[in-house]
Amino acid sequence: MNPLFAFIAVIALCMTASACAGSSQEAGEGTETTEASQSVETAAARVAVNQQVFQTPVESSSIIGKWQNDENSVSIEFKDDGTYINDSIDGTYTLTENTLTLTYYGGEVTEDYSIGFLDDQLVLVRDDMQLIFDRSE
Repeated sequence: MNPLFAFIAVIALCMTASACAGSSQEAGEGTETTEASQSVETAAARVAVNQQVFQTPVESSSIIGKWQNDENSVSIEFKDDGTYINDSIDGTYTLTENTLTLTYYGGEVTEDYSIGFLDDQLVLVRDDMQLIFDRSE
């Protein structure tokens, strides 16, 4: 798994666990209903973003530069020579329409992501993980 998304998954799980623990301590009941409605809302948001974002093919030149996700303190930089730096991980990337392929660890790991733009924000989706980046430079 890409370290970027592994890190984000851990943060998301911690945040979910904290929110659920707080709900059950305060309310005593209804945690299952709250978790279910949060899951439905998340799925609905992902579908809405997917429909808007992934209809227009992304050109390589549009992703060149540095991108930041402040919510999760994650950054990624795409260079015009086909390389990228994701915090401390570097590798190569290819982009075909709305599929971004990242290769790292000397070519040992390759992962595909759906990629698109929502207004001026870069959206990366893999499985059920969604990250939205703002251009930082």
